[in-house]
Amino acid sequence: GSLVPDTDGEMVEGFQVHLGGRLGPDAGFGRKLRALKVTADEMPAYVERVLQNFSDERDGGESFADWVERAQEESLR
Repeated sequence: GSLVPDTDGEMVEGFQVHLGGRLGPDAGFGRKLRALKVTADEMPAYVERVLQNFSDERDGGESFADWVERAQEESLR
């Protein structure tokens, strides 16, 4: 975690978001979403929103990591 600004501009506990990533032959870090910092209080709603987008947009048995690689940034915010 880190300190991030909330909607009032106050610094509160939060996170810089990286999604996806994998281990193995195609190992890599997750996709960093530029300028996306989520407060700790907003994180549960953020996770729920991204997982709903994944459920709605994934192709068949597509993994979360594969979906993150191809998803529009709007779906990851």
